[in-house]
Amino acid sequence: MKMLFKVFLLLSLLALSCQKNDNSQPLVYYKAEVVSTDDINCHRPRIQIDGSDVAAVSQVTGLATDMYIASQLPASLNTTGQKISITIARFEEGEDFVCGTIGVSYAHLKVLTAISRE
Repeated sequence: MKMLFKVFLLLSLLALSCQKNDNSQPLVYYKAEVVSTDDINCHRPRIQIDGSDVAAVSQVTGLATDMYIASQLPASLNTTGQKISITIARFEEGEDFVCGTIGVSYAHLKVLTAISRE
């Protein structure tokens, strides 16, 4: 019985130690504005990053642009002209989405959280 308890304890500790929790990064909000609610290629919102945050967002995305197609923007904030503050992340492998090629193509941005600035 003691051996079974030790094995269970060891397996529990191993399972808990493998969790991926990176809370060392502070939550950073970037200013943006919804430019289009339904991009012709992706049928998702297109947002423009505020000029003061373009450099910081570029460091996260690796792209030097201020216009993005936003994934996971809440429907309540998907209104043309809506000023928002967002937190973002890079897409993990397989998370990015496919768009058509009818008009101008824009980079994609993974939105983690979004709040209204109005």
